[in-house]
Amino acid sequence: MSIQPKLNGYSNGTSAKASPVSTAVWNKLKQYLPSRDPDTDFWWKYSGLHLALMLEEAEYPPEKQMAALLFFYYWGVS
Repeated sequence: MSIQPKLNGYSNGTSAKASPVSTAVWNKLKQYLPSRDPDTDFWWKYSGLHLALMLEEAEYPPEKQMAALLFFYYWGVS
């Protein structure tokens, strides 16, 4: 018996959507945060999205997700 990981309700990390998986808080933040240099933007989009998914799966409230992601944006990815 193997345990298959679930990502937003879809087993094996597959999604019915063609676009990458995201969260409501992630979608809201990416609308308002300014673009920086290409390297920083790459790491923010890559690792910031992963952090957003982990926070949502851990069932953090939206305001805590927002605070953690903003901290990561300004201090973790620089």
